[in-house]
Amino acid sequence: MTGLVINLNIMIWYKIIFFHVFKRYYKDGKFTNDIPWLTTSVIVGVSSSFYLLSLTVLFYFFFIDHDVPQLNKYPILICGFVFAVVNYLWFTHQKRYLKIYEEYRTSDKNNKVTAVLSWIYIILGFASVPIAALVIR
Repeated sequence: MTGLVINLNIMIWYKIIFFHVFKRYYKDGKFTNDIPWLTTSVIVGVSSSFYLLSLTVLFYFFFIDHDVPQLNKYPILICGFVFAVVNYLWFTHQKRYLKIYEEYRTSDKNNKVTAVLSWIYIILGFASVPIAALVIR
């Protein structure tokens, strides 16, 4: 039961992160040049895949072998692409992005603290790969 609660909380935070990034591009439906759901899905998906890559490499470094082999870029690119596509499909299926937007637009989660935390998550996701590289080399 505890695992289910943790998984639900993670998904709530993931939706909140998506909401804050989406809100930035959607502009209450007044967007012009962007495709907000695509842009947001890619940003959140790639950032999250970078976290997974960094955590995998750091786990290998600290718990398996301090000599991390050079990684082949093709599996990494494929995994990142697949993760971004899964994010896109999950958020766009039956226009889930609009449901998330409407759910959190008037929610108490639409505040500066959760917005800052959401953007910190995104920025640190992109920064996690170079940080992991600095740690292991």
